Amino acid sequence: HSLQSKYPLIELTQKLHTAPLVVEGSRHQLAQAVMNLITNAYEAIEGAGQVEVVTDWVQPGDQSTATETIALGPHAKLSVADTGVGMTQEQIEHIFEPFYTRKGTGKTGTGLGLSVVYGSVKDCQGTIKVYSTPGAGSRFDLLFPVSSQDAAHPQSKPRETTAPGGAVLLVVDDIPEQRELCMLLLQSRGFQVHAAAGGHQAIEFLQNHQVDLVLLDMIMEDDFDGLDTLLAIQSIKPDQPCLIVSGYAESDRVRRALDCGARGFVQKPFTLDVITRAVTRALETKPIRAD
Repeated sequence: HSLQSKYPLIELTQKLHTAPLVVEGSRHQLAQAVMNLITNAYEAIEGAGQVEVVTDWVQPGDQSTATETIALGPHAKLSVADTGVGMTQEQIEHIFEPFYTRKGTGKTGTGLGLSVVYGSVKDCQGTIKVYSTPGAGSRFDLLFPVSSQDAAHPQSKPRETTAPGGAVLLVVDDIPEQRELCMLLLQSRGFQVHAAAGGHQAIEFLQNHQVDLVLLDMIMEDDFDGLDTLLAIQSIKPDQPCLIVSGYAESDRVRRALDCGARGFVQKPFTLDVITRAVTRALETKPIRAD
């Protein structure tokens, strides 16, 4: 079950830094850490609420960050905040222990989510800080030393250089939480990303806008899935590059989409590295046809 279907009253928002923040570490570990933090944030909210993801550049001397960390030099900061139940100081002190559970929250999962986050952050030479008040929500700040190649001029590198030609993408997925996470990952790599909540909305958007690549979820409305959408797109824009995304292994519908000229297939769940490489390859190659 997606987070959105379990928590339909929760909104995910993002405020991303205008320039890429380059840190050294495993893309897979960092992507997994962010996913786990977002899941934890959703689970902390009872009823309606908001989860916010923010990336920022933290300069030496900033008062909002731990002095022992910032004294080492400039850092990239990634924050995940929620409007949930919050935690006591005692809970904060134990929150990264495996299988530690906040009493009464009815949280699900393996109980390893936050301990995995802690391990991933430490593996990337990062620091994690938790700010929370009972009844007033929580905020997790991940701080990473900026890669030495960018430390001197963190904002001099234009955002578009992390994506081929500042490519414009359209993400088509009928599950809001999955659509927003896909957008978040791709925007973090410098792509300009638009979204559509289904095939019909995608067609309407493409009639009035130009995009470099469409990412199509295969499993959508029964009468208008990813393959139907691909064929409809091709009827109005025969040369429009499309990439198929699905939570299921390659199916007959996926193979037909590849036969019809889709430029590749990515299986969910994907890491930041996998989706970035797939998008880059789709933008650079001629149509891939299955034999």
